[in-house]
Amino acid sequence: MNFSKLAVTEIKRNPTRTRIAVLASALAAMLIILLRIIPEGYPLEIAMPERTYSGGDIVIFPALAPISSAEDKALILRDWQGSDWQSHILYYFPKIKKTGYFCSEGAIGWRAMIPKDVISAISDIPNIKNVYPYRALPCLVTTETSGTFPAILRGFNEQPPHSLEPYLHKEEKHNPSRFFSESCVEDMEAITSRQVMGKIPPGSTIHVAIPEPRVAEFVSPNGDTTLHMGMDWDNLAKYSFLVVGEYSIKVHEVIDYEASLGSPDPHPKTIPLYWERPEILIPSALFEKIAEETSDNIDPAYFESFSSVFPTYQITLTVDNMSQIHQTTHLIREALGDDYGVYAIPEALFDTSS
Repeated sequence: MNFSKLAVTEIKRNPTRTRIAVLASALAAMLIILLRIIPEGYPLEIAMPERTYSGGDIVIFPALAPISSAEDKALILRDWQGSDWQSHILYYFPKIKKTGYFCSEGAIGWRAMIPKDVISAISDIPNIKNVYPYRALPCLVTTETSGTFPAILRGFNEQPPHSLEPYLHKEEKHNPSRFFSESCVEDMEAITSRQVMGKIPPGSTIHVAIPEPRVAEFVSPNGDTTLHMGMDWDNLAKYSFLVVGEYSIKVHEVIDYEASLGSPDPHPKTIPLYWERPEILIPSALFEKIAEETSDNIDPAYFESFSSVFPTYQITLTVDNMSQIHQTTHLIREALGDDYGVYAIPEALFDTSS
């Protein structure tokens, strides 16, 4: 029996049924693929504003490990003893400042991390592309239009994992392929937040006072030695920066019902929502230079390999494949243990919206 001829005959006899069968098979294949991918990860562009601003796809904090109902562990409630300048944790978990967080009895608690220790623990985990420690210092900023106010000086990677370009407002003459110039360190370039600091025209100068950073060792409740960063506000170093642009991180929008009432436009008007954080972005190399200049009482060993040794309260990771990020996050949690909060950034956003 020639099955090929029978198939051709059947197709000619019932072309409509054949098309339906092919379409049904294609839809079934698509469903199988989606059911396979979606539980393991997220679409490529999900939470892009937050991933861009935090600088990665997975965020690691030195506390707030996820608690599973299946775990048989004694839990205690601890106060969060951090500061807003140290990390983005208050954006993703805003309740922690008032309510504290649950952790296992033996957890070390909030403290500074040494990046190389984290990198060493997760080095064998697949799908991790790059590691980025968060670098920031609190400061006081003085501008011609807004006077003096508290802010955060942040060292920002000149080639970030996710482009800042869609969120920038800068001079037309500025090189569109990069937001800092090649002489950015010598010129003391900075990018400011339009939403928080108001419109500061490119070419303006802002004046920043930075307290002296201190690194101190403490003994945690379980007897471990931990690192903490403090600031000496009685000893200020002053710098002036050239503003080369502004940024606005639009994260969401809501319907403006009042403005939409009576409007003939079928599309409702919306109100944009922004991540309002007073970060002044400067090149990471310039931040390292300033941190060393202002840290007379910090062990010089912390500056021998700044990116991997200097303490931080937040580390972000990029991944090769967002569809596998759930598994990657799970493996990182297992490698680091209960003393770290590890979250895919889209996952962390669920707490922000709840």
